[in-house]
Amino acid sequence: MRRFLLVYVLAASVFSFCAVFVPFTPGPEITAWFTDSSGRFMVVLPVGVLLMILILPVAAVVFLFNSLRPKPKQSEMLLDRTSIVVHRDKSLYGAVFAMDVIVNGQKSGSVMVGNSIRLEVPQGEHQLQVKAMGKATDPIEIQVSENTANEFRVGFKMGGSMQNIYILPVSH
Repeated sequence: MRRFLLVYVLAASVFSFCAVFVPFTPGPEITAWFTDSSGRFMVVLPVGVLLMILILPVAAVVFLFNSLRPKPKQSEMLLDRTSIVVHRDKSLYGAVFAMDVIVNGQKSGSVMVGNSIRLEVPQGEHQLQVKAMGKATDPIEIQVSENTANEFRVGFKMGGSMQNIYILPVSH
């Protein structure tokens, strides 16, 4: 879905720019809305309006897709299995980037904003780490017991001019 949206927005941007400079419909009509009496106009306005006209339908489709798609229930995530559960906190910074969950030095999955991932692991000692946007947490040692789910919260915290990734155990 992301690849489709990226390609669609790029194609809509190229089409909008070309429609303003090459006289084919609807470029001249939209340009006429912003032309002053001397025939001059700011390029940004007609290109921006045309781009918004092209993006609104796909935004509606994405909204419907996300609202109708079934979401996994948290109760299903926390079944009594030997596992590690990682919950990604909601935040604006880094929201479009997945956080990679690394267990014992191997990428085991990715988690997006507001979602969770459950990784079944054998009982014993494991190292858990999270990476995103070229940053990573230090590996933490965890002990996983039989038929238990060790839960962690991950996300970005603001600090000075740098953004830091955090991983915190969830206590019940």
